[in-house]
Amino acid sequence: MKPLIFLKKTWQHMNTTCLQHLGTPVIEIKDKLSKGGPDGSQKSLFLAVKLRVMLTENCFVEAALYNGGFGTVSKIESLVENERPSVVFVKLDKYFGPHYF
Repeated sequence: MKPLIFLKKTWQHMNTTCLQHLGTPVIEIKDKLSKGGPDGSQKSLFLAVKLRVMLTENCFVEAALYNGGFGTVSKIESLVENERPSVVFVKLDKYFGPHYF
């Protein structure tokens, strides 16, 4: 079981460590719309193949795409070279609907 982490520095360190242990390239996607935090920091999303992710909305409950469902990033694609990812493929643990790819 993972410990609960309350300090920003501690969870940032843990996230960085976990991403490094995946052994795959990490992509940082900076939020272009936000003005940043009080310290001038910009929000970022870090993605990598093998990264565990969680759904935060009910998308298709009948096929197990529900809030709290977990999966693993299997592929990250960009339609334009050297641009932000266009598509992130996720293999969901309990999904039982049709397979598209």
